Amino acid sequence: HPEKKEAFLNIPLSRRTVTRRVEDIAENLEFQLQSEVGSFDFFSLALDESCDVRDTAQQLIFIRGITRDFKLTEELAAMRPMKGTTTGSDLFTE
Repeated sequence: HPEKKEAFLNIPLSRRTVTRRVEDIAENLEFQLQSEVGSFDFFSLALDESCDVRDTAQQLIFIRGITRDFKLTEELAAMRPMKGTTTGSDLFTE
């Protein structure tokens, strides 16, 4: 598909454009998750701590929900860097 390749090559990819596109996608995903969560009859949250490649602790928050018709959904709701210690109480105060 040469015409699609040409169209893709004409998309501006400045730092500002890429940042704006990533922010738009993140906003859309957040809206989709909020809409999905609104349909849950029951839900649970799970928190986990993991380290990235720079050995920075990351707090991960997952949400799992179920609707009236038993549709089960599990999504990563948030990921945040942790500073300092990462004890159980730190996860809830950070």
